[in-house]
Amino acid sequence: MNRKILTSVLLSCFLANGQLQVNAATKAQEDQVWHLSGKQKLPEAIHACNLILAKEPDNYVALLNRGLCIVWSGDLRRGHKELIRTMRLHKQRPEVRDHLTNTYLMLGNPQAALVQAEQLHKLEPTGARGYLAKTRVLLKLKRYEEALSCVQLAVRDPKVDARESLTAKISALVMLRRYSEAEAELKRAKPGQIHWWQIDGIANQAAADGKFDEIIFIESHSPNKLTSEGPLYLLTYSHANLGHRKEAEAYMKLLEKFNPSHQAARFALAHMYQPEEFPKIVLGHLSFIQPAVRDADYWDMSYRCHMKLQSYDEAAKDLSGSLALQKVDLDQVDTYTKRGNLYFMLSQTRKAIADYTSAIKLSPFDRQLYKERSEAYEDLGDTAHARADLLKFEALSNLRPK
Repeated sequence: MNRKILTSVLLSCFLANGQLQVNAATKAQEDQVWHLSGKQKLPEAIHACNLILAKEPDNYVALLNRGLCIVWSGDLRRGHKELIRTMRLHKQRPEVRDHLTNTYLMLGNPQAALVQAEQLHKLEPTGARGYLAKTRVLLKLKRYEEALSCVQLAVRDPKVDARESLTAKISALVMLRRYSEAEAELKRAKPGQIHWWQIDGIANQAAADGKFDEIIFIESHSPNKLTSEGPLYLLTYSHANLGHRKEAEAYMKLLEKFNPSHQAARFALAHMYQPEEFPKIVLGHLSFIQPAVRDADYWDMSYRCHMKLQSYDEAAKDLSGSLALQKVDLDQVDTYTKRGNLYFMLSQTRKAIADYTSAIKLSPFDRQLYKERSEAYEDLGDTAHARADLLKFEALSNLRPK
């Protein structure tokens, strides 16, 4: 659970604008909530909120912070319900709208988040908080021009959160490929003025969209690019997908210090080299892939490498791995046939016949399969079965359109 998404201070609503009047006992309990949540003692903080609500069921601070603590404990849906309840009881309080915006984003519902951000903006039409909430949502929705416009409006407020606004502005500029402007903002930024964890989130979003140039720009400027697994993986992955072999291998060497068998990075590097061109290099990267995650793509690349190297025994094993994953009959027919041909080439004729037979069961009108099985039977000296298959081949050939 990434609590950093909720960038507002946990109890930022305490005594907001001096409107919330509490007695000394309640104030002491609220202070206790503040202390416990700051110490990451979330169950205790929730219990402290419950004690306040037992006396004051509509207490805004306790309701809001109980919901937030539940969200931060990882129970997003229950926390969301608590925040909705708080919002319905205190519709004019902007803090709960801000936190609901963030919670909807964590729940993967940016459209609902945008509704809350719009409501927040209506409550504070000239304040930065509403614009920044909208910016977070618009970045998630990939509406980068609008996100940039919102940031530019937010910075007019002297109370704007400078770090969040600058972070959002740089994120939008990068995704719009306005690199020179983003570079200028990065140079002007003071140490600690940028939330790099937020920009890394944009980089992950870019990775899902295949925007590798944007990722390289972001992570090349990251202060953690040489000391953290995440940026190093993204740099390796992006350069590999762009075919930048020298850079991809260099970053992989750095990544190896943290995770030498990084599965996704190894896959990306294997794809960077064509199996038919660099089979040994591809196999070297594939050797790091754990059996549990060997998918159809893995087996296909491994098969192509072994065929290029004429390692037919290993190629047959690769086809066996593919068969274990395949569910479509036509795919299985092709794989059984290829493996049967390999077995025949390796003089493992009985295995070849078994594979041809499996293929025929799935595709009984494929005449070529009968011819290949006939040749295998002939090799065994089983002339009766060889003749029978040859007759089937000829019969199916006669059925073909002239």
